[in-house]
Amino acid sequence: MKIRIYFAVLAIVLSAQPAYPDISYDQHIKVEAAGGMSLLASEGDIVTLLSADKSRTESSITMKSKLAGMFAGSGKSGNIVRLDKSLTWTLLPDAQQYSEMTFAQVKAQMDQARQAMQDAQASGQNDRAMKPSGVDVPRTVSARSPNHATDDAS
Repeated sequence: MKIRIYFAVLAIVLSAQPAYPDISYDQHIKVEAAGGMSLLASEGDIVTLLSADKSRTESSITMKSKLAGMFAGSGKSGNIVRLDKSLTWTLLPDAQQYSEMTFAQVKAQMDQARQAMQDAQASGQNDRAMKPSGVDVPRTVSARSPNHATDDAS
């Protein structure tokens, strides 16, 4: 009797399929800059996993400037979006912190930022557009299907 139960449990465990996302893609981002813009030089990786009603993004960005790196921290973060729950979580793994926002709260923040930008444009504060020179942003994206075949696009 014990042997039958053991084999039944073993068969169930072996037949279970791991949960893969519908789409998974990796990005490597490298920002090179010169002169005063060199503080913005950075490099990092972003992994995005997508399913029908949820997504997860994990990023690890490092600043090349030590000064900017002191203010930016480790550069590791994550984001989870659940459409079925109308929620988004922002993850800060190094600080062991997270924040949760409803879609209504995100929309309210976006509306507030849009209004602030319109007010700034109306008052003439945005007349001088910042046009960085010498900034090169190459990007490579790798996409994996659930069977983990890799297609690279540059």
